[in-house]
Amino acid sequence: MEDTAGGVDADRGEGSITSKEPVVKLKIGPERKELDFLVDSGAEKSIFKQLPPGCTISKDSMMVIGAKEEPFKVPVVKDVEIESENKICLGDMLLVEEADYNLLGQDLMVTLGINLIVKDSKLIVSLYKLTLEDEREINPKVWHTGREAGRLEMEPISIEIERPEDPIRVKQYPISLEGRRELKPIIEDLIAKGILEPCMS
Repeated sequence: MEDTAGGVDADRGEGSITSKEPVVKLKIGPERKELDFLVDSGAEKSIFKQLPPGCTISKDSMMVIGAKEEPFKVPVVKDVEIESENKICLGDMLLVEEADYNLLGQDLMVTLGINLIVKDSKLIVSLYKLTLEDEREINPKVWHTGREAGRLEMEPISIEIERPEDPIRVKQYPISLEGRRELKPIIEDLIAKGILEPCMS
């Protein structure tokens, strides 16, 4: 199986990561090897330049486009165990041996709750942490179980376009093929429960 991912900056820079760049430490694989990752919100997929101990390469591959605008094929490592300071997850990563260093892309930034903020003209890595105290204050009835859904009886929100004669040519919310596949069962479930209604826009 082969897919294509744009924006994976596999050739970004040369040499090692400098102290001025946004870096996060993650424990990767079954042996929980600690690796430094450069946080890059411009990369769609996360990559490592060496296969961590205990991880295996799948039969799938992906075409990536580096900084030189030249596409090349790289293997996909599936269901990688990834641990940050406050979260543990499984995710697919790309093995790009040509890369200068490991990159944490948009996919795992969202999953791990990692963000980039600007402070004093510098990019700072920010972690969204949910503490035990936070969890105790959350009403357990609001947790989604997949079996029920709440509804509000209210008038639909109507949005009018200022100049409907001018077609909108830019996608407001571009979603990757992988993202669409993951959203499909969720949307179908919400439609079945009457939370969403199909429409043309």
